[in-house]
Amino acid sequence: MRDPGIEAATDALVRVDATTVSGGDLRIVRGDLPEAEPGTVLGHEAVGEVLEAGHAVRRCTAGDRVVVSSVSACGQCAWCRDGGYGQCPVGGRMLGHRIDGPRAERVRVPFADHSLHRWPSSLTPEEAVLLSEVLPAAYELGVRAGGVGPGHTVVVVGRGRWSRPRRSSRASTPR
Repeated sequence: MRDPGIEAATDALVRVDATTVSGGDLRIVRGDLPEAEPGTVLGHEAVGEVLEAGHAVRRCTAGDRVVVSSVSACGQCAWCRDGGYGQCPVGGRMLGHRIDGPRAERVRVPFADHSLHRWPSSLTPEEAVLLSEVLPAAYELGVRAGGVGPGHTVVVVGRGRWSRPRRSSRASTPR
């Protein structure tokens, strides 16, 4: 792996303070996402500090504490202009898939103006990292796709992590 650096005027270089493991990372490890070449640094959600920003970056500067979005959004295409950042044909789910992700000390973040967001100093890195995946997933799935809004009652049911059922050679019995 080579050290990341600024490759485009819209890039930022971020020192990673905290990151998470997601179902997408596990799918890559299992070989379910062939576009991720062997040796690609995994990860697509993180928080950290901007070390350097390309000359076209306007919304963050060196020293800013930022949430790295799980989706890299160009900000220019029709999808981005309509708020569908995950459908961005130029960016989209790049980190840890098409380019090295933040499971390293430093990560290059393309389209920094639309892919980095400052986070308040009142949060620890371990708290702020939840803003990079858990909150956006809840918004995308609950609010946008599910129509959840103010005054609605919702129930969240789950094990707290993505996993596949374990396969066993012996028959299981109900408890």
